[in-house]
Amino acid sequence: MDNKNLNIRIYIVALIIFLLAVSIVIKLTNIQWVQGAHYRELGKKHDIKVFHLPANRGNIYSADGSLLATSVPKSQSISAGNRFVKKSIIELSIN
Repeated sequence: MDNKNLNIRIYIVALIIFLLAVSIVIKLTNIQWVQGAHYRELGKKHDIKVFHLPANRGNIYSADGSLLATSVPKSQSISAGNRFVKKSIIELSIN
């Protein structure tokens, strides 16, 4: 009797694990195929973030107190990911 009860518990736990796995697969399929276009558009919106950081770092003084360097708060930088830069541009910059 005890062995039969143990087998029933094992089958119940296996069934629960199987149902959880099936529900995860269903949810992943829903996200990928049904809502995929929505999340691709959301990803395109949040792909590039532009923000400005102040470049003020302060002055550098020598040991006797004289000013060696000062910060200039105006700077400009440009960056691009690999998918925006064509191979020919990269080759031109290397040569």
